[in-house]
Amino acid sequence: MPHFLSLLDLIQYVASTYPDSVLPIINDDGYEWVDCNDPDGGRICHSLNSKDNSPYLFRGQINRIKPCLPSLYRDLDINNNNLSEVNIYKLLERKARMYEFIFILKKHPAIQYSKKIHLHIDYIAISQHYGFATEYLDLTDDIQVAAFFATHEFTTSGYKPLFTGIGIIYKLFWPAILFKCSYVQKNQLNRLEIIGKQLLRRPTRQSAWAYVCQLGYDFENEQIELLTFERNKNDVLYFSNKFNFGYYLFPDEVLLHVANRIINTNTISNIFFYEAIDYLLGNKVNKDEIMYKANIFLEKENGIHIIDRKPLNFTRKQIKKIKDDYTEDKCKEFLGNVGARLVFSP
Repeated sequence: MPHFLSLLDLIQYVASTYPDSVLPIINDDGYEWVDCNDPDGGRICHSLNSKDNSPYLFRGQINRIKPCLPSLYRDLDINNNNLSEVNIYKLLERKARMYEFIFILKKHPAIQYSKKIHLHIDYIAISQHYGFATEYLDLTDDIQVAAFFATHEFTTSGYKPLFTGIGIIYKLFWPAILFKCSYVQKNQLNRLEIIGKQLLRRPTRQSAWAYVCQLGYDFENEQIELLTFERNKNDVLYFSNKFNFGYYLFPDEVLLHVANRIINTNTISNIFFYEAIDYLLGNKVNKDEIMYKANIFLEKENGIHIIDRKPLNFTRKQIKKIKDDYTEDKCKEFLGNVGARLVFSP
């Protein structure tokens, strides 16, 4: 495992491993459509001749945690890829909250416009970026974004810079992983996902990709390179200022406030709990019995109640705000630096 005396030394090392571009012209900024055989449309990623195009993906962490698991599976007692009854209830709660968010997300003008232009929408990936526990592990094609996450600790009051200690950055060569994943069915896990440019700002600003993991799968089992470095105040403050202490990567949005309501409420709609049971256990189980037992456990454990209630929703004030923020004209600006590439196929 390579170790560096500073984060900037690490970044310089990574830059030295980039292959030379085969394209004669490099643009300062630019995106292009890619076809990933999604039924709802294409995806948008950095253009091949953009200076931001990278053959590598990165993940920054303030320390190494093994196994490296996505948020959906953290703090669960996983034994040989099996879960106890109690952990199943925890998993169902996390999934139910995410499904409620997705229900609301589908009404958002950014999503409606994405459908109009046939941009692929990964609802789980978007949920991940608004704080929900999912089977997606965040990756980025921008090493500076990864550097921020390797030098700043998340707290209830925002991201706090860490000036000492050892940080870690995962580096993987995405073309090889994507080629391997091309033999995996889209409904299976352990695969790479291009999230790319989205109308919602968080995924775009974080140059987002994701690795989708099955239960208990350690991301470190992938073909990755682990890079560690020693944090120092100057390097950390550079990334604090570059990303405005995280506020640039996590802009304040109406959608965030709705997400926080769903995450923090002590009630779960039985509609979405049923949906979570379908996802996790299929439709051959006794859903009412599972919900009854889960309700007893969640109430005792965390004071959470599964009840028959309507989904949480945008307030009238929030609806007006998002309509003002995502007018048709403003949405059209989203495609200003997105192009296409002429290719030939046999």
